[in-house]
Amino acid sequence: MEADKQLLYLIYTAIFGSMVGSFLNVVIHRLPEGESPPIPSHCPKCEKRISRLDFWSLCNYVALGPKCRKCGEPITLPSPFVKVGSFLGLIIYRLPRTQSIVSPPSHCPKCNHRIRWFDNIPLFSYVVLGGKCRDCKTGISLRYPFVEFITAFFFVAFYATDIIGIFGNATSMAVFAIHCALISALIAITFIDFDLRIIPDEISVGGTVVALCLGALLPGVMFPIPQFFGGLEPHLAGCLTSMLGAAVGAGMTYATGELGRLAFKKEAMGLGDVKLMAMLGGLLGWQAAVVIFFIAPFAGLVIALPRKLITGDSYIAYGPFLAIACVVYIFFEPYARDFLPVVFF
Repeated sequence: MEADKQLLYLIYTAIFGSMVGSFLNVVIHRLPEGESPPIPSHCPKCEKRISRLDFWSLCNYVALGPKCRKCGEPITLPSPFVKVGSFLGLIIYRLPRTQSIVSPPSHCPKCNHRIRWFDNIPLFSYVVLGGKCRDCKTGISLRYPFVEFITAFFFVAFYATDIIGIFGNATSMAVFAIHCALISALIAITFIDFDLRIIPDEISVGGTVVALCLGALLPGVMFPIPQFFGGLEPHLAGCLTSMLGAAVGAGMTYATGELGRLAFKKEAMGLGDVKLMAMLGGLLGWQAAVVIFFIAPFAGLVIALPRKLITGDSYIAYGPFLAIACVVYIFFEPYARDFLPVVFF
């Protein structure tokens, strides 16, 4: 009887996951449309290179005015209040624009016919329609059902590991929900970064804020509290541990990017990757950030090397490989703790 109930829950989880995947298709397609203009890297007057810290520190933003630190030339910087990545920032920035992640309703990009509800059932409708628009018969990208499928797959996988405990390490519904939200964000990031080589702040920076809040609300649930925070009030210790994880993740990635820039005289690591690692470190802990940081290059090498040989293009979107490393870490965390005792003290 218990097995039948778990099977039913797995089916419900798969259906819900495919529905989330359908929504992620909308996010992947529309969210980058509202990205703010790229920030300048040099002063337009004296051409002095602008420190990245001048962009992302609210104190520097206020202190500069914003102006060039060297010559005082006014510089147009994105609002730090929008860059918190919250839904408020998303609404403030995207409301005056023509697209959003909630409207207009889904429609065929070729004939603009609104997609009927029975043609918008995840996975099922794609098969019934033969992968074509009902009205104009234009082919529908295979990406749509693929995103729905992998989202459903990971939701089921997390249910099996977090709730059923098929590997003997069942956790809680809270961990399951957080893992599902995280994989949804990572799937959106992966396809957006592959397409446009950007990682939207609404996901990465917003995710970091959520991670810090979860660290305070659920201390010790997603990561262990270090001994040096053990004497503090639990919620404060959880928040500080989450902040430590975000700092370690962002710090390692930023330092690698700066060293790469100095060594190769070109951009080696984008700020999007830095903010993504801050989100992952803040949510999963500083030990996870270290492991993910060192796994990602192996995932990247498998794809980047053949791509370099075939196309000659050495630039790769690194966000997807950080996402792959994160998934590997989540599923194999117990083994990581056994093989990396120095990190997981």
